[in-house]
Amino acid sequence: MGNFDHLWDEPESKSHMPAVREHSDSRRGGVEITQAPKGSVSEGEPHSQRPSQELDEAGGRGGAGGIGRGLKFSMPLISLDGARKAAFPEMPTTEFCDTYQLGTEIQKLLDAQEFDTADVLLYANEFDLIEAGFKIGHIAELKWALKKIALEAFGTIEAPKTEGENKPELFGGFGGAAGLGGKKHGVAGLGEEPHLSEEYVSSFSVLGGGVGGPGAGLVKGSKEYESYQAIINTRTMNQSNLALLEGGIGGPGGYGAQAGGVGGLGQASQMGIEHVGKFGKIIGGFGGAGGGADRMGGEGGDGGIGQGNRFPKFILPINETTRRRLPTTALKDSKIKTGHREVLQNQGFQTLGGLFEVSVIDLLEHSNFTLAGDIPQLERVLNRFMAQNAKD
Repeated sequence: MGNFDHLWDEPESKSHMPAVREHSDSRRGGVEITQAPKGSVSEGEPHSQRPSQELDEAGGRGGAGGIGRGLKFSMPLISLDGARKAAFPEMPTTEFCDTYQLGTEIQKLLDAQEFDTADVLLYANEFDLIEAGFKIGHIAELKWALKKIALEAFGTIEAPKTEGENKPELFGGFGGAAGLGGKKHGVAGLGEEPHLSEEYVSSFSVLGGGVGGPGAGLVKGSKEYESYQAIINTRTMNQSNLALLEGGIGGPGGYGAQAGGVGGLGQASQMGIEHVGKFGKIIGGFGGAGGGADRMGGEGGDGGIGQGNRFPKFILPINETTRRRLPTTALKDSKIKTGHREVLQNQGFQTLGGLFEVSVIDLLEHSNFTLAGDIPQLERVLNRFMAQNAKD
């Protein structure tokens, strides 16, 4: 059963310096406030928007809480059984990159990481490649090229195998608690909602959003406290015989004389939709609590973000027939706008094919696409590319 208690004591030497005391479930970024800080509380922007130099000169800032990483489920570039992996063509990576116009950047990364032939990539996973310095575009291009080879060699591509048949409950993340401040309290953290496309809705029995963090000054035993605690308990209680999957837990922000540190990010677990059937309940990450401030004019730290689970949605899904038909086409030879093409190339994209292998969430997180029309522009180009190569 969940609990969001962090106990804030009042040390003898500093009457309003918050200290975190060990608690059975204090990891989850919540707070119990036993006494509101002295001094007035004013509304305004969170302290994290103030310049760092201003805060440091004003008397010090608490350190930010660390990131709590969620579990990562191994995600191969392409799903093939053992027999097909063994029969996959042993194409040297130089020929592989030339044939599918992957470019010199990908070639250098493959050489540096000892990938001598394309089939060795079948035994790698996305997370290892990311840790090795591959960008989202590099990985998308490798997926496209490997799938083209598999279609030519075997006539079909295997879908990822579904593990388990259960439809778990899915809930978002939990925002970290706001830190206390004499002048201004911190802002409670965001509890993000899960991100999933419409076709994945039927994979779950219950869907729920995130839970925002508690504000500073919430007193244990109050109606507000009990109501909030009931929500936490409901979301974290697992009544299934299957496992509960929780995200990471962000560290609490440190104490600062003028400004408390920001609570750390609680990352959600990363997995494909094929893994969800193994669990009874899946919940996001827990943002760390914001740090407190000592002085009368101090500002409490903001609560950390509790990230929601994310299940990818592609820009434009395609079937095997369409994939087999589409030619390898460089971005420079496409109808993509110059500005969009430069952004994509900075993330390692080289061909239109790679864009069929990247999720919208990853593209938005790792690129400078910020306008509402950016992704629709790419989708239009891909759709017209498909239409131009459709058979009569």
